Amino acid sequence: MATDESLPVDETRDAEPQADAATDADGEDSPWGTLVLGILMIVGAGWIYWYFGKLEAEGGSVRMPAIAWAIYGAIGRTGLAGVVGLLGAVFTFGGLAGVRNRSA
Repeated sequence: MATDESLPVDETRDAEPQADAATDADGEDSPWGTLVLGILMIVGAGWIYWYFGKLEAEGGSVRMPAIAWAIYGAIGRTGLAGVVGLLGAVFTFGGLAGVRNRSA
């Protein structure tokens, strides 16, 4: 039977909880994370349009999530890139509004 001294000790158990990168010191969601996510999605939309255009021209296959496959099947690469870009724009403007509200 093991004694208490031989058991591993979790030093972080009683430590103060730390905020992750998506939250600020108040524990609220950071608008900067939303802003960066939106910008990355807009860039990703351009990449999707380019990549699927290349696949359509050269042939080939790619694995993708079912929702992306459904959108691509329904409205093509322009529609898929448009949906991702539109979501990116929503996140970008939401992040900008959050940053603006915090600085005011």
